[in-house]
This record gives sequence, structure tokens and C-alpha cells, in this order.
Amino acid sequence: MYKKFSDFFENFRVKKNIDQRLTVFEYDFYRTKGSLKIKVIFSDSSLMESFKNDLANLPLSINKKVKFAILPDKKNVYGLINVCAASVVSSPTFESCMLTQSLLGEKVNVLQTSGNWLRIECEDGYIGWINGFQVVLYSDKEISRWQNNKLFLFQDVIGSIKENPNDFSISLRQILIGSKLPFLNKKGEWVKVKLPDKSEGWVKNRTEFKWLDEKGKSIREKIVLSSMKFLGIPYLWGGKSPMGFDCSGFVQTVYALIGISLPRDSDMQFIYAKKTGRSMKKGDLLFFGKNEISHVGIYIGRKRVIHSRGFVRINSFDESDKYYDKYLKETFIESRSVI
Repeated sequence: MYKKFSDFFENFRVKKNIDQRLTVFEYDFYRTKGSLKIKVIFSDSSLMESFKNDLANLPLSINKKVKFAILPDKKNVYGLINVCAASVVSSPTFESCMLTQSLLGEKVNVLQTSGNWLRIECEDGYIGWINGFQVVLYSDKEISRWQNNKLFLFQDVIGSIKENPNDFSISLRQILIGSKLPFLNKKGEWVKVKLPDKSEGWVKNRTEFKWLDEKGKSIREKIVLSSMKFLGIPYLWGGKSPMGFDCSGFVQTVYALIGISLPRDSDMQFIYAKKTGRSMKKGDLLFFGKNEISHVGIYIGRKRVIHSRGFVRINSFDESDKYYDKYLKETFIESRSVI
């Protein structure tokens, strides 16, 4: 009986093309009063209703054993990330695989709790688990007040939030490029900000990425200039910060700096971007793989691509270029654009 349910569940997932990176759709067996039951969890109520309708075609003996749960467990519960880069992992244990990261000050939707772990939905829609020590919980009213603040966008690769506006003061937190925190005050090159746990601190505003605010440069120029600032940063599976990037996390971060929101993974970015039907332009996304999309980089001109593989690096399709990479050339699939 349970094998029949498992087959039904998998067939439904394939039929509906459910992406479990963005949607909670799972089941588990549990025992109550000596009887084995099945609990199915959803984060999409319309998907749950569709599943119920299809389930009616199975024998009544199976239907009676299936219970349903819809997330979130509690409505209007949010979180703000309280560390420079929080690990979002596949299951509620420290041994599980990192899926992605959330940056300091990022708002997340809380879907479920398990001990001191929270299942969250990130701003880009990615779903995973985060340890409760890395996040501060907010109600809907509190999160609205936070979002209504004038926000300071940190534009250096990495910095420290200090207790007082001087280099020798105690560090309260590390802060990474792309983080947004409420702006409170300014003193010279120091900016006073509020942290998710309501404490306040000072961060030096060097604006290493000054071109982000310059009107004379095109979006494509800004993409290339921004991407080059991350050269040498190591590869990290699930990474999307200067602590370490995977290929799609690197691309997502560079584009976010110029105000373009991209999906999290390379296959998602491929679907999101548009075919161009022309020669490559600076800032285009380049996609690679053997049988399917598995890698992405940014075209920077002169047949060169910047990407994260081992570390953020430049490679070329030109055999006469010192940065030539035969494997990239052989696995290149297509260039696409979101500009």
C-alpha cells in the first residue's frame, strides 16, 4: 500500500513539474494508536487541493491514512538575518548540505519550526532551514516598520560594524556587499545603522563600488566592473557572498548590485533570461553543461567570461588567449540576456 502511495506521490510531482527548491512538497510516515499514517506537507494551498483531487482515485484504504498540513505553521511570522551570511541548509541539522545563503538584514518568511531550527523562504524564493541563533523573529507590524526605514546599502566587499565610529572600536558584526540596514545617522565616512536585534553600530562607507551610483556608465559597464571586484574569491557550494561563491550565486550577487533580481540557480537563470539571437554583449549570461545547464558566467568582452569555478576567475574562448579554457568552450550552450 505504501509503495503505491510513494509511486503516486512521485508521479504527481513529475506531472505538476514541482520545483522543491521553491515549494515544500513532501511526505512522511508516522504511527498513531498503533496505526501507520502518512502526513503530506505543502507550502502551496492550490497544490494541496489538486493533490487531494487526484488522491481520490486511489483506494479508500489509502485515502483514510493520509493527513495534510499547509505551511506556514503560524501566519505573519518573519525573520531578519542577524549575521553577515547565514547558511540555509537542506535539513534541520548542522550536518546537512548548504543550499544557499542569506545576508545580514535580509527578510525571510518563517514557514516551520523544528527545535531551534526554522524552515524559511528567502527573498529569492529559495526554501531551506536556518539555525535560530542566526535570525531575529519579527511580527508583520514590526517587519513593516523595518522596511519603511531609509535603508543603507553596503557597497564594499566586506566590512565591520563597530560599536563606535572609529577603527579601534569593538566589532559588533561583519557586513558583506549587498546587505541593507536601516540608516540612522552619518559622521564623516562612518554611517550609523540599526541591526536586526535592535542594537546600533557604525560602518565605514568607503563605497568601493562607486560606479554603481554613477550616471555616466551603462548597466553593462557596471556589471563588468562589479564582477571584477570579486576575482580570487573561493568557490563555495551554496555560497552567494564574498565569503565564497558558487557559479550562480556569483552571478546573482553581481546583478543584484545594479538592481536586477535573478533566480538562485543556473538552470533557473537560463529559463528567466531571454534568447538574444545576436552576438554576445558585455553583461550577457553564458550557460554551460554537457546534457543540461550546470554552470553560468558573465561575458566581459574579448571572448572572455568571468565565473566561479574553484575561485572567481576569467577564462576565454580564444585559443590564443592566455586565459583560454578548452572545457568551457566545449561545454558552452548558449548566451542569454536579462537587460
